[in-house]
Amino acid sequence: MVQSAMQASPQQAQELYSSFAASLDPQSATQSENTAVTRSLAATLTENNPQHAISWVQSLAPGSARDQALAGIAEKWAGYDPAATSEWLGTLPAGEGRDLAAEKLVHAIARDDPESAWAWATSIGTPAQRREAAARVLDAWKGYGKTTEARAALDAAGFDPDVTRELARRLD
Repeated sequence: MVQSAMQASPQQAQELYSSFAASLDPQSATQSENTAVTRSLAATLTENNPQHAISWVQSLAPGSARDQALAGIAEKWAGYDPAATSEWLGTLPAGEGRDLAAEKLVHAIARDDPESAWAWATSIGTPAQRREAAARVLDAWKGYGKTTEARAALDAAGFDPDVTRELARRLD
Protein backbone atom coordinates (compact mmCIF):
# COMPACT_ATOMS: atom_id res chain seq x y z
CA MET A 1 0.00 0.00 0.00
CA VAL A 2 2.84 2.38 0.89
CA GLN A 3 4.63 1.58 -2.36
CA SER A 4 1.47 2.28 -4.37
CA ALA A 5 1.08 5.65 -2.68
CA MET A 6 4.68 6.63 -3.43
CA GLN A 7 3.95 7.34 -7.05
CA ALA A 8 0.81 9.36 -6.40
CA SER A 9 1.79 11.23 -3.25
CA PRO A 10 5.08 10.85 -1.41
CA GLN A 11 3.59 12.81 1.50
CA GLN A 12 0.72 10.34 1.79
CA ALA A 13 3.20 7.48 1.52
CA GLN A 14 5.13 8.92 4.46
CA GLU A 15 1.96 9.07 6.54
CA LEU A 16 1.02 5.51 5.59
CA TYR A 17 4.52 4.31 6.39
CA SER A 18 4.44 6.02 9.80
CA SER A 19 1.16 4.31 10.65
CA PHE A 20 2.44 0.99 9.36
CA ALA A 21 5.80 1.22 11.15
CA ALA A 22 4.21 2.22 14.46
CA SER A 23 2.31 -1.06 14.51
CA LEU A 24 5.40 -3.24 13.99
CA ASP A 25 7.07 -5.14 16.79
CA PRO A 26 10.90 -4.90 16.86
CA GLN A 27 11.37 -8.20 15.01
CA SER A 28 8.96 -7.25 12.21
CA ALA A 29 10.60 -3.84 11.85
CA THR A 30 13.82 -5.50 10.71
CA GLN A 31 12.24 -7.79 8.11
CA SER A 32 13.30 -7.26 4.54
CA GLU A 33 9.84 -6.17 3.39
CA ASN A 34 9.84 -3.24 5.81
CA THR A 35 13.42 -2.22 5.07
CA ALA A 36 12.78 -2.41 1.32
CA VAL A 37 9.75 -0.14 1.63
CA THR A 38 11.70 2.30 3.77
CA ARG A 39 14.57 2.38 1.28
CA SER A 40 12.22 2.86 -1.65
CA LEU A 41 10.30 5.65 0.08
CA ALA A 42 13.54 7.45 0.97
CA ALA A 43 14.67 7.24 -2.66
CA THR A 44 11.32 8.56 -3.89
CA LEU A 45 11.43 11.48 -1.47
CA THR A 46 15.00 12.22 -2.58
CA GLU A 47 13.88 12.67 -6.19
CA ASN A 48 11.87 15.72 -5.19
CA ASN A 49 13.76 17.08 -2.18
CA PRO A 50 16.84 15.42 -0.70
CA GLN A 51 16.74 17.61 2.41
CA HIS A 52 13.17 16.53 3.10
CA ALA A 53 14.18 12.89 2.67
CA ILE A 54 17.08 13.36 5.08
CA SER A 55 14.79 14.96 7.67
CA TRP A 56 12.33 12.11 7.32
CA VAL A 57 15.04 9.47 7.73
CA GLN A 58 16.35 11.23 10.83
CA SER A 59 12.90 10.80 12.36
CA LEU A 60 13.13 7.02 12.01
CA ALA A 61 14.28 4.86 14.89
CA PRO A 62 17.85 3.59 14.59
CA GLY A 63 18.02 0.17 13.00
CA SER A 64 18.00 -1.67 9.72
CA ALA A 65 15.06 0.24 8.22
CA ARG A 66 16.80 3.56 8.86
CA ASP A 67 20.10 2.18 7.52
CA GLN A 68 18.39 1.07 4.32
CA ALA A 69 16.68 4.45 4.00
CA LEU A 70 20.09 6.15 4.15
CA ALA A 71 21.22 3.87 1.34
CA GLY A 72 18.10 4.78 -0.64
CA ILE A 73 18.89 8.48 -0.34
CA ALA A 74 22.50 7.99 -1.39
CA GLU A 75 21.62 5.75 -4.30
CA LYS A 76 19.12 8.21 -5.77
CA TRP A 77 20.96 11.45 -4.94
CA ALA A 78 24.37 10.28 -6.13
CA GLY A 79 22.85 9.69 -9.55
CA TYR A 80 22.28 13.38 -10.10
CA ASP A 81 24.39 15.24 -7.50
CA PRO A 82 27.33 13.18 -6.27
CA ALA A 83 29.10 16.20 -4.76
CA ALA A 84 26.15 17.02 -2.49
CA THR A 85 25.75 13.35 -1.65
CA SER A 86 29.41 13.16 -0.68
CA GLU A 87 29.10 16.25 1.49
CA TRP A 88 26.06 14.80 3.25
CA LEU A 89 27.76 11.43 3.78
CA GLY A 90 30.61 13.26 5.49
CA THR A 91 28.15 14.32 8.21
CA LEU A 92 26.90 10.81 8.99
CA PRO A 93 28.26 8.93 11.98
CA ALA A 94 30.13 5.70 11.40
CA GLY A 95 27.92 2.64 11.24
CA GLU A 96 25.92 0.36 8.99
CA GLY A 97 23.77 3.14 7.52
CA ARG A 98 26.76 5.25 6.53
CA ASP A 99 28.53 2.19 5.12
CA LEU A 100 25.52 1.27 2.98
CA ALA A 101 25.18 4.87 1.77
CA ALA A 102 28.91 5.15 1.02
CA GLU A 103 28.75 1.93 -0.97
CA LYS A 104 25.94 3.39 -3.10
CA LEU A 105 27.97 6.55 -3.69
CA VAL A 106 30.99 4.47 -4.73
CA HIS A 107 28.85 2.58 -7.24
CA ALA A 108 27.60 5.85 -8.70
CA ILE A 109 30.96 7.62 -9.06
CA ALA A 110 33.59 4.89 -9.54
CA ARG A 111 33.79 5.28 -13.32
CA ASP A 112 33.76 9.08 -13.41
CA ASP A 113 35.79 9.85 -10.28
CA PRO A 114 37.75 6.81 -9.12
CA GLU A 115 39.93 8.84 -6.74
CA SER A 116 36.93 10.09 -4.74
CA ALA A 117 35.28 6.70 -5.01
CA TRP A 118 38.42 5.09 -3.57
CA ALA A 119 38.39 7.46 -0.59
CA TRP A 120 34.78 6.52 0.12
CA ALA A 121 35.35 2.81 -0.50
CA THR A 122 38.22 2.65 1.97
CA SER A 123 36.21 4.56 4.59
CA ILE A 124 33.61 1.80 4.80
CA GLY A 125 33.86 0.03 8.14
CA THR A 126 32.26 -3.29 7.25
CA PRO A 127 35.09 -5.43 5.81
CA ALA A 128 33.05 -7.25 3.15
CA GLN A 129 31.40 -4.04 1.93
CA ARG A 130 34.76 -2.26 1.97
CA ARG A 131 36.35 -5.02 -0.13
CA GLU A 132 33.47 -5.03 -2.66
CA ALA A 133 33.48 -1.24 -3.01
CA ALA A 134 37.25 -1.24 -3.44
CA ALA A 135 36.99 -3.94 -6.12
CA ARG A 136 34.53 -1.76 -8.06
CA VAL A 137 36.93 1.18 -7.99
CA LEU A 138 39.92 -0.96 -8.97
CA ASP A 139 37.93 -2.23 -11.95
CA ALA A 140 37.25 1.37 -12.97
CA TRP A 141 40.91 2.30 -12.69
CA LYS A 142 41.86 -0.76 -14.70
CA GLY A 143 39.33 0.24 -17.35
CA TYR A 144 41.13 3.57 -17.69
CA GLY A 145 44.52 1.86 -17.91
CA LYS A 146 45.58 3.35 -14.57
CA THR A 147 46.79 0.17 -12.93
CA THR A 148 49.91 1.86 -11.49
CA GLU A 149 47.73 4.36 -9.60
CA ALA A 150 45.39 1.59 -8.54
CA ARG A 151 48.22 -0.58 -7.20
CA ALA A 152 49.67 2.35 -5.26
CA ALA A 153 46.29 3.13 -3.72
CA LEU A 154 45.71 -0.52 -2.90
CA ASP A 155 49.13 -0.88 -1.25
CA ALA A 156 48.44 2.18 0.93
CA ALA A 157 44.88 1.19 1.88
CA GLY A 158 45.71 -1.02 4.84
CA PHE A 159 43.72 -4.07 3.81
CA ASP A 160 44.57 -7.43 5.29
CA PRO A 161 47.41 -8.95 3.18
CA ASP A 162 45.13 -11.72 1.87
CA VAL A 163 42.52 -9.17 0.78
CA THR A 164 45.22 -7.01 -0.80
CA ARG A 165 46.44 -10.00 -2.86
CA GLU A 166 42.86 -10.88 -3.84
CA LEU A 167 42.14 -7.32 -4.95
CA ALA A 168 45.50 -6.99 -6.73
CA ARG A 169 44.57 -9.94 -8.97
CA ARG A 170 41.79 -7.78 -10.39
CA LEU A 171 44.46 -5.52 -11.87
CA ASP A 172 46.30 -8.28 -13.75
